[in-house]
Amino acid sequence: MGATLLIAAGPRAWINQYFLASRPMVALGLISYPLYLWHWILLSYAQIWGPVFVVQRLMLVALSVLLAWLTYLFIEKPLRNNDSVKQKALVLLLGMAIVLACALVFSKNGFEKRPLNQITQFEFSGEDGGNGGFQEDGCGLSDSSLNHFFASCLQDRREPAQFALIGDSHATSLWPGLIRTSVPQYRWLTINGPGGPQNMRPYLSNARQNVSAKDSVYTDKAVEQLIANPNIKVVLLTFSSNSLLPSMADASEYDQAEAYKGLDSVVTKLISNHKKVVLLVDNPHLAAPQDCFHRKVGISVLDNFNQIEPACEMPIDQYLAFTAKYRAVLNKLALAHPNAVYVFDATPYLCSKEEGVCSYQKEGRRMYSYGAHVSDYAAGKVGEPLNQYLTGIVSGK
Repeated sequence: MGATLLIAAGPRAWINQYFLASRPMVALGLISYPLYLWHWILLSYAQIWGPVFVVQRLMLVALSVLLAWLTYLFIEKPLRNNDSVKQKALVLLLGMAIVLACALVFSKNGFEKRPLNQITQFEFSGEDGGNGGFQEDGCGLSDSSLNHFFASCLQDRREPAQFALIGDSHATSLWPGLIRTSVPQYRWLTINGPGGPQNMRPYLSNARQNVSAKDSVYTDKAVEQLIANPNIKVVLLTFSSNSLLPSMADASEYDQAEAYKGLDSVVTKLISNHKKVVLLVDNPHLAAPQDCFHRKVGISVLDNFNQIEPACEMPIDQYLAFTAKYRAVLNKLALAHPNAVYVFDATPYLCSKEEGVCSYQKEGRRMYSYGAHVSDYAAGKVGEPLNQYLTGIVSGK
């Protein structure tokens, strides 16, 4: 629409006659296509490398302009003014050959033994074995019509599960660590749903004051199926703290009451049917993981660049203060249902007590995979003590 208006204004319009016809704008127009190509490459690779801040972005734009001008002078102009079809065809064939070579290398996952792969280990340090090969489809459903109803319905293939995990995407990210660190006779199944139409949620929050149990059909159905499963002794509820209490530190007493009411409606159904319930305190929400580290590329000036978002780390005291009202809701539920509802706080396993911070990394390993979701490694660090805790609840130790 903007281009149409400029054309409709005609060549005598001020913006066309003076601004767009000025020498700097004409020069920019001449290099506009190579500028488009170069800026896309440089900014895209920079984003893959890690967080890029304003100064670095401006430097990349300036470099894009320089490379675009050189491309215009030494490639675009010679090709445009050269009438030799053979030379143009040769350049085109050379370009196609380079693209083919890149495609072949990409299809073989690059050169895996190249030195660069040995110095980029932090990026993959969040992986720690996944589900260990112990996972299979199915989650002990008594109603076969629900086989494809839930977003995720999984179980340990080794033994019938005694523990069940239900929740949203935070349950999804925790699942591999739980099944991988489980012990004989105390295996797991999970019914979970990430954000979207099949999302699992704790019914009510201050952000959804008109939501009632009837609007949380996936959570309802999951609870019904677990109630019908006589093997399940303990149900672990794992929801993002934002889904329970979005206002968090600014929550009013009414907000907390609404959050309590929503989660209690889930808990009451389970404990009234002889299931014990464990509420998992949600992990700290930090900056997006890709804003918290840079890939090593073998170039010292880039490998020594360590600027990251301040929100990649948070003092433990600040985290505890920020989530105090959310934790109060969980603890109130446990007090209201003694010996039936328990609260498990994973903070000691996700944060560093020695350093006094909750961070995107711990002991040199990634603690987050994407967004506010824990990595596979972090899930295992939580899973081991959590499995012991649940085993103690069942065995009475």
